[in-house]
Amino acid sequence: MVEGKDPENAPYCRVKLGGASDVGDPTQEPVLWDNYGLSEKQARLAEELVKAHVTECWEEWRKFHGGKR
Repeated sequence: MVEGKDPENAPYCRVKLGGASDVGDPTQEPVLWDNYGLSEKQARLAEELVKAHVTECWEEWRKFHGGKR
């Protein structure tokens, strides 16, 4: 969260697990999907962080989505 900012309007980006396909393919690398107000450098850093922790991200995704994929 950006301190002093409304969290509803805070800058963020979305990194999609499993490549650019609609469903997501665990054999593909995550990709930067959307960027809302972050610098390009900040968004790419977020993408790299997801890539560095992709196993944990998929584990959390499965918890949330009930084991699909």
